[in-house]
Amino acid sequence: MRFAASSFYRPRLWLAGAALALSLVVPAFARDITPDESQALSAAVDSFNTAMTGNDFGTLAQTIPPKLFSAMAAQNNLDEATLRQALTAQMQETLSQVKIAKFSMDLDAAEHKEGADGEPFVLIPTVTVIEMNGSKVETDSKTLGLLDGGKWYLLRVDPSQVVLIKQVYPALADVTFDPGTTKAVNE
Repeated sequence: MRFAASSFYRPRLWLAGAALALSLVVPAFARDITPDESQALSAAVDSFNTAMTGNDFGTLAQTIPPKLFSAMAAQNNLDEATLRQALTAQMQETLSQVKIAKFSMDLDAAEHKEGADGEPFVLIPTVTVIEMNGSKVETDSKTLGLLDGGKWYLLRVDPSQVVLIKQVYPALADVTFDPGTTKAVNE
């Protein structure tokens, strides 16, 4: 009995093509946040909240992931130590002119998502109320909880930062980040 080569290989080619198509659509490494990662995220949020309300600029400057920090330094033609000092000084200057009346991240309401590479990330609803010259302004936004190298980093999702975040983390390139809202608060 003689088989035509095309009839023998056609089902295998179809299966291989289907498998390839599925691998392009479904992330290969999609996973949930582990209990240890969840606990570490909670600790990172608590630490950030404490640093923010306590004006602990050194801790706040450490919340930027190393890859992103390196890209920021390169973009600004600075070494990382100089950039860290500049960011800390900028935060001190900015926060010396305003009072943080309220700052909170609601980890219980966080949106758990995954990047194109299947790695988890979270978007944490964040409320910041600042007071300056007797006026209060409230910003409702999302903080990006990003797992990098087994450690959680927290980043403000600001349109000026999103471009660089997506360049450094291409798995987030198709993620739409809500810029949040800002409004005057009358109390």
